[in-house]
Amino acid sequence: MPVQRRHRSAVACHPCRQRKARCNARTDPPPPDAAVLPGDAERRRNLQVEQIGADISLALQEVYVTKTGTSYYAGEVPAAITAVDACSQAQQPKQRQVVLKTYIPTTLSQLDYKYLEQKGVHTRPQTTTCQEILRAYCHHVHPILPIIDLVKIQELDAPPSIQIGDMLLFWSIAVAAVNFVPSEAWKAEKFASRKEMKEVAYLRAKCLYDNGGETDKELLLQSALLLGIALNLCQIMGLHRNSDIGNLNPRFTDGKRPLLRRLWASCVFRDHWLSLTLGRPQRLRLNECDMPFPTVEDVLSDLTDIAAGFRATYVPPDLEQLAEDWTQLMHLSRLLEDVLGLCYQQVNYSPTMAEYETLEQNLLQFREDIRDRRQTQRAVLITFFRPFTLSAFLPEVGESRRRNIQISLNEAANKTCHLLDCMAREMLVGFAGPMTPPLLVPAMHIHLLNCKATDALSSRLSFNKLEVCVTVMRELSKAHTSATMFCGLFREAVQRVLSGRRST
Repeated sequence: MPVQRRHRSAVACHPCRQRKARCNARTDPPPPDAAVLPGDAERRRNLQVEQIGADISLALQEVYVTKTGTSYYAGEVPAAITAVDACSQAQQPKQRQVVLKTYIPTTLSQLDYKYLEQKGVHTRPQTTTCQEILRAYCHHVHPILPIIDLVKIQELDAPPSIQIGDMLLFWSIAVAAVNFVPSEAWKAEKFASRKEMKEVAYLRAKCLYDNGGETDKELLLQSALLLGIALNLCQIMGLHRNSDIGNLNPRFTDGKRPLLRRLWASCVFRDHWLSLTLGRPQRLRLNECDMPFPTVEDVLSDLTDIAAGFRATYVPPDLEQLAEDWTQLMHLSRLLEDVLGLCYQQVNYSPTMAEYETLEQNLLQFREDIRDRRQTQRAVLITFFRPFTLSAFLPEVGESRRRNIQISLNEAANKTCHLLDCMAREMLVGFAGPMTPPLLVPAMHIHLLNCKATDALSSRLSFNKLEVCVTVMRELSKAHTSATMFCGLFREAVQRVLSGRRST
């Protein structure tokens, strides 16, 4: 009979440490059908957290180097992790971004599993509906948010066995893609509307995100980006820092680097445009970050790893052009940060006219490069010029210059109306993404200001242009809740303008 060796834990539990006794507590999760006492579960969690700290220390000291797992940013001085530096013999700076092994997801109790089951998170839609969701994601979401490798989408198309992490990613994809699936898809799933299907997909994805016990931070970040809750995780993973500064970081494969850059740029895009839309401070400031922005090649890097049949069925044929458009959108997001920082600072800071002229030249050069064909560029240009409509803003600016600025604002706002008219006539409004309602708001602000014009004809035309925007916004509200809120805001604003005109 073989001699059974007594198990010794790599990290002692707290009671054994206090008694200075050997610890044989296991950090492995129990079998699914095993009874778990509350004290045992808490003990295992504590041991696992301590082991994570030990793994971070070992990774920083390069005791082990792995390329499989999830990235983690240990932080800079004076973070607690710099204690590792004090124990190190070498004087050269250490890589702060390491790769940790993917820990076993938290074991769910039978009660938690039943709760998830009752929420319907394990129930996939019909096969045809799943295919429509994945196709809509590849055609309409991936080109502007390329955060998931197409190889993974291919796995979701026909998975051999669906894990909780797979369902988390699937429902997160569904949240973004339901806007673009044919109406037959949500009707086949017995939903009353497209919005109802989107709400159910969001609730299931959020339920899994909060309660599924997933520990893969890369997968969590991908889901968080699709659900709109990603920025904290982005900084925890250290995506804002270039891991290859000085020398090539051996912890990351050549296939992983493009995905990390795409994830980082998508987080910056989400942060800056939400800052513009919601009027909140930006959380990701590029002057504190050195991660390079992705190139077109980064967006297309995973095409060689997918099957030809899958590519023909799901990947849009003009993905190369869409990838180029996306990289330009990321460049515009960087300019948006400069606009918000220069024109809308809340502290006592008075920028010089030279700073405004430099930024204006950058914006106009960008418009020239893209031939003024993007609504995102018009929204940024309106955001930049709008403060000049106030006489107290930069008093040294002459009246003739302010009139020219007003002409540029009106031109950008009128082009927005023309774009909406074209979308309506070509029946393209149903393909508008969640960024469309916020992109209309700057132009609607200009039309609203022009409604207060003293000339009756000019005021009436401005009301008509604003009504065009509101009409399209109401149509967008069928799929996007933000559009509903914007309709209410501008309805009240118009009522105030009308009441002011009646009183005068």
